[in-house]
Amino acid sequence: MNNEYSDTFKILTIGDTCVGKTSLLYRSQENIFRADTKNTIGIDFTQRDLERNYKKYKLYIWDTAGQERFKSVTRAYYRDAHAAFLVFDLTNPESLQNIRTWYKDLMNKFNYNGNSSKPIVLLIGNKSDLTKTVKHSDIIELVDELKIPIYLNTSAKTGEHVDDMFESLLDLLITNNNINKAYNSIHLSRSSKTSRCCK
Repeated sequence: MNNEYSDTFKILTIGDTCVGKTSLLYRSQENIFRADTKNTIGIDFTQRDLERNYKKYKLYIWDTAGQERFKSVTRAYYRDAHAAFLVFDLTNPESLQNIRTWYKDLMNKFNYNGNSSKPIVLLIGNKSDLTKTVKHSDIIELVDELKIPIYLNTSAKTGEHVDDMFESLLDLLITNNNINKAYNSIHLSRSSKTSRCCK
């Protein structure tokens, strides 16, 4: 890891095609909205630096295609991810329902069974600048069902909550990372004591 950064994290953007995943990244990186954004083919990559408590963190962000024909390609990039934005379109109820499939695909790639560690997931409802047709109750039901820690409405067009999604994710990543380091430290300490006792 580059000594300039306290830590680096691999992040995925996942969801149906045309929900605005790439547009959110353009807004985040360049603070612009591109109305002519084309569908991602396979996979795309960008990165973002953030600071917290005078420490620098780098997010490596993998923008995945939402089309069915690219799923076998994009799933290969799920491995070793620390977190994922699950993105749906607030004007398209089907894109919310499909989040369950995307979530299942992600967890299957990690062989998550409810006990092992899993990537942090944030649910992102994009296109909040348009008239919403997704029911808020359906969103809350999904958040509760999948035990998603944070849900945000965003707009790649206006920039609403786009920075918040990255800042909120970083806070969760740092907290989770500190917990894992503390656990590993305790585990190593216990292993060391056990080893000495057995000699």
